[in-house]
Amino acid sequence: MEGGPFEEATIGQVTLVCECGRRSEIRVALMPDGSRAAFSCPLLPVPKQSPLSAFETEVLQHIADGCSTPEVAERLYISQKTVKNHLASIYQKLDARDRTQAVLQAVRMGIIHLT
Repeated sequence: MEGGPFEEATIGQVTLVCECGRRSEIRVALMPDGSRAAFSCPLLPVPKQSPLSAFETEVLQHIADGCSTPEVAERLYISQKTVKNHLASIYQKLDARDRTQAVLQAVRMGIIHLT
């Protein structure tokens, strides 16, 4: 921010976790005159321990990235049936009815990320 109040400020970062399981990053700027200014960043989900295996997570990440079942199979060198079996397991573990719900739940839990 050229010309702004934080141009020459030293910025540190503190992460706070509230009881609701979300975290907020609070940034503190030490101004050239020695004063401090604080500002917060958006709340981010705290990653929880994943109920999914590493391979299930990889399958679901490909789905979240927009891949179809045949595309996931090709990228992971597995059959389409194996992709479908992994998806069935993912649905059960995340209590989801379909791939959209599974992706949404996994994003909320911090298991996968939308790109």
